[in-house]
Amino acid sequence: MRFSYDVEKIDKTVIFSFEGRILDRSEADPLMDEYEALIKAGSQNFIIDLSKIDYMNSSGLNVLISLLNMNRDHYGKLIIFGVPNTVESILKTSKLFNLFTICATKEEAINKLAE
Repeated sequence: MRFSYDVEKIDKTVIFSFEGRILDRSEADPLMDEYEALIKAGSQNFIIDLSKIDYMNSSGLNVLISLLNMNRDHYGKLIIFGVPNTVESILKTSKLFNLFTICATKEEAINKLAE
């Protein structure tokens, strides 16, 4: 399944739900553009749901790192949740697991942003 995403706004938090496979950075270009536009419009709190990601390679990791860096450059927060075992394995193997704030559920991620 090709990569796609949905966007949901809850108060001042933007939630991106990813679905499918991230195999090429160009597949995420619309996502990157929308994310950047939201940051420029003042959004700072982002949550990313990875529960429907089938597969992610190094290009997918690059997308996550780019989103995290954009957020940090604007003093925002980024939390990911629903990390599938395959993605968790890639994050741990690449030693990037501790770079991200990771929660098990959407509710936990929303609560974490409130801290």
